[in-house]
Formats: sequence, C-alpha cells, structure tokens
Amino acid sequence: TGGLDGSIRSLDITTSTSTLIGQHTGDKVACSCLGTLANNTVVVSAGWNAQCHFWTISGGSNQEAITSIPLPGKAFSMSVHQNRIVIATSDRRLVFIDYDPLTKTA
Repeated sequence: TGGLDGSIRSLDITTSTSTLIGQHTGDKVACSCLGTLANNTVVVSAGWNAQCHFWTISGGSNQEAITSIPLPGKAFSMSVHQNRIVIATSDRRLVFIDYDPLTKTA
C-alpha cells in the first residue's frame, strides 16, 4: 500500500501485519501510484514529490530505494506491464520506463 504520509508498506493478510518497504521524502510526499514488476520482487511507486522510486521486497531493515527517477511533474496515474512502466504526470506528459536491472555475471 502507499499512503498520504509517503510510506510504502507490504500487508500480510493472514497475520494482519504491515511491513515498511520504503518512504517517499521531500515537501509533497504522498504516494499516488504503486505497482509491482513482473518478478514480484520490486515495487514501483510514484507520487506528488515528482519522483519514481524502485524498492526491493527483501524483508530486510534497509528502506532505501534501489533507484529514483525524477519526473516532469506529480504522478497522477501509472500502469505496469512486466518490466515496462508508463506514468502520467501533472503537466500532461507521459513518462515511459523500461526497467531492466543490471545483472552480475560470474
């Protein structure tokens, strides 16, 4: 879930407990859009702080975003399909992101 306080949380329905995944920062912190990528280990959030954040669902205590991408305005809507993200912003622009994480090879 994403909240007006900027928190990104994972909710366990069976135990009714929530775990903090991350936190938006800045003046306007509300999370207005939330989704998961195809592998279900990365959460994408965007909000009124004009940033798109990528969070890992690792269950650890590290609550830093994997990466953050500046947007041209507040995020009003977001669609996620596999590893592709489209975000509609307040200044009537669309932002297209193809998330392909770098992989480490031996």
